[in-house]
Order: sequence, then C-alpha cells, then structure tokens
Amino acid sequence: ENHETMNVLQHVRPGAGFLPKFPIFGRLEVNGSDEDPLFAFLKDNLPFVNPVIGDIRKLYWSPIKANDIRWNFEKFLITADGHPYKRYQHLPCKHGMILIAPLKRLSGMLQRFFGENKLHKYID
Repeated sequence: ENHETMNVLQHVRPGAGFLPKFPIFGRLEVNGSDEDPLFAFLKDNLPFVNPVIGDIRKLYWSPIKANDIRWNFEKFLITADGHPYKRYQHLPCKHGMILIAPLKRLSGMLQRFFGENKLHKYID
C-alpha cells in the first residue's frame, strides 16, 4: 500500500538505501476509545492550548477530550531520543516552514541522530 513512498525514501530522499525502522503510513485512530497508544502519549504530554474543540455534534469519536486532535494537519515535533517537544495546531504553513526554528534549536540532538552531513539539507 505504500510502495511508492518507500521507494522515494530509499532511492531519492533521503536516499542511499534508507529504510525506516518503523512502520509508516496506515490508517489508525488518533482520538476516542480506539486511539493509538502513540497519539494518546503525545496528546497527554503535549496538551492542546485552545480549549475550543468545535461543534461536538460533528465529531464521530467518543469520548471527546480537550486534548483531542482537531484536524489532520496538526503536527507533533519529537526529539531524536523520543521525547515530545512541541505540538502545532492546524495553522497554514508552506512546506513545514513553521518547524524550521524549533528544528534548529534541537539541532544538537538531530545531528547525533541523522549525522551532521545530512542534517543541513533539511534545516538550512
């Protein structure tokens, strides 16, 4: 189901035979009683700052919690050693530009994780 994306990762960006050590892509629940444990962990550690969740009559999951993910463009930034760092609401941004400053602040950890030669391609 994700062969095209895996080929891009392996041969184009980042390339050099890269294969992630974790599953990528696939449908899962991020809210409600069947929420994925990873997203439960992220939401517990990075609470949402806006208490307004919207019209709950239009939401399809239950239970509804204040920290629920509101829209599919929310982002979580996680340090290279797996610690939740920051949560971004669904603000419009061009190609993730909103993440550049926090990534630069985390550059020491990222350099250890990615290697100094690869990091500059992504955040400079």
